[in-house]
Amino acid sequence: MNDSPSQQLEKFIIRLPDGMRERIKAAADANNRSMNAEIVATLDERYPAPETFDAKVERMILAIGRRISAAQPGRERTEAIEEFLSLLTASGYSEQQAAYWLDRVQKG
Repeated sequence: MNDSPSQQLEKFIIRLPDGMRERIKAAADANNRSMNAEIVATLDERYPAPETFDAKVERMILAIGRRISAAQPGRERTEAIEEFLSLLTASGYSEQQAAYWLDRVQKG
């Protein structure tokens, strides 16, 4: 019995309308990949894996960090930093973790 990694993946059989196999083959050839890889890439583009909670939080943290970096020194920057720290503490981050993120975004 073949226990290669590809043999352990889930298989799904579909019926293709006339001409679609040829279009998939042409796209796969153009992208230098197998038809299976082309189909998986197309499906992954249309149905991406859900973003994890940590990835969402990090994306928000970095977005606010960019706002801090772009803010003018003074009140605007202070308000952006306060908003940033408030978001972190509301998300359950400790003061030490908040300081780490603040340092990280200020360094770029």
